[in-house]
Amino acid sequence: IQRAIQIGSSRGRIIPEILAPSYLNAANAYVSLQRPDSVEYYIQKALPLCRKLENLNYIATGLRIQTDLYTRQGRYREAEKALKEMIAVRRKTVNGSILVEDNLQLAEFYAGSGQLEKAIEVCTQNLQQGALTNSGSAGEEAVYTNDPKLRATYLKVLSGYYKQAGKWTEYQMTLEELLAAKDSLYEANSAEAIADLETKYEVQKKENTILQQKFDLQQKNFQFIASLVLIGLILTTGFALFRRYRGNQRRRIEKLREEEKRKAEEAVREAEEKERRRIAADLHDNLGAYAASMAANLDFLEMGKGQGTDQEVYGELRNNSQAIISQLNDTIWVLKKDALSLTAISDRIKVFFQRIQPSYRQFTFEVTESIDNDITLSSAQAFHLYRIIQEAVVNALKHSQGTKVMVKFVSTGDWQLHISDNGKGMSDSPIKGLGGNGLENIRSRCEQEGWTVQWEGTGQGTTVIISGTTN
Repeated sequence: IQRAIQIGSSRGRIIPEILAPSYLNAANAYVSLQRPDSVEYYIQKALPLCRKLENLNYIATGLRIQTDLYTRQGRYREAEKALKEMIAVRRKTVNGSILVEDNLQLAEFYAGSGQLEKAIEVCTQNLQQGALTNSGSAGEEAVYTNDPKLRATYLKVLSGYYKQAGKWTEYQMTLEELLAAKDSLYEANSAEAIADLETKYEVQKKENTILQQKFDLQQKNFQFIASLVLIGLILTTGFALFRRYRGNQRRRIEKLREEEKRKAEEAVREAEEKERRRIAADLHDNLGAYAASMAANLDFLEMGKGQGTDQEVYGELRNNSQAIISQLNDTIWVLKKDALSLTAISDRIKVFFQRIQPSYRQFTFEVTESIDNDITLSSAQAFHLYRIIQEAVVNALKHSQGTKVMVKFVSTGDWQLHISDNGKGMSDSPIKGLGGNGLENIRSRCEQEGWTVQWEGTGQGTTVIISGTTN
């Protein structure tokens, strides 16, 4: 409220449209806080602005607050003046029922301030009866109360005032008039209720006639509508049966396709499983037995020689035989899985590099990944890819004359594998289809799996690029 008052009086200007309601709200707030001095201060500031705006609702509100304030302070003369002005203003803005409340408020004010005669006078003046065309004395407007309900309201209040004043004769007469007014009100209500019932009866009678006419019309059209419904049902049923037949046919075809697809997938899985088991059995029977025999013989020789440089040679041979066994374990690890992801193969290559590092101390090994789509390969595909990497790495270690071998996995859409070194490079024999057994093995494995292979050789090294698809 204070903020609104500041805005309404800022920069030396007075804005009545803002200040008038703000002052009224402030006065009303201080009434709740029981601070009469502040209430009077803000009312005195608000009323001139309300009159300037000619806003009757604002004026009536301010006068009501002022009346309450003066009444509590015992300033009855000032309170009476404010109350009468408020009633005069409200007569210009509100309906008759509100005016009755204002008159009763005025009478109650007189009674509360010890002016019972004036309270009685207010009630008797508002209880006059007459025709609406009658006029009062010169310069005044006559007020007539013919409505039994309003008369009963005034008579009830007036009887209480007569009783307080000890005017028992008038009190008795007023009670009789009150009873008569209530009887009239009852009769009026009864007549109104009867008239209302008669009206409702006539309306219901007409509605029944209309309903009967509608029923007759509907009865005439029933056979036609029933025929249309029957035809619609027949067509709907036929269409539903047709859709059901088509659906059954479609499901039967889909079932046959799924069965064919399942059989094809099962055949592929069986072929892959057979290939995996065959490779595992061959490796276990041949390479495994050979490597185990080498390790046993070297252990025997090592125990026989005892010490010296021969011991170092034999130890290195034993390490190499154990590397062969480790390679066997890698192969078995690949083939025991139904499928392997690129990241799993990458992790295994890191283990492979750690294992061969002691034997190739002049080399550094590096595995990098750029994988957004970590695809999975079947066990047979993973086996061939793992062997390709080993073949390419061994070729680089034997022939590159370099110092570094790098393996990079790339999978953003289709996947690629890069095996590169920083050696002397190589001739174009792989590009022309020539080369040794290692290169031929790489080319053969790629062709078997539907991958492409290419060699890029420069004076700064060689790169083998294997490209596959996600399908």
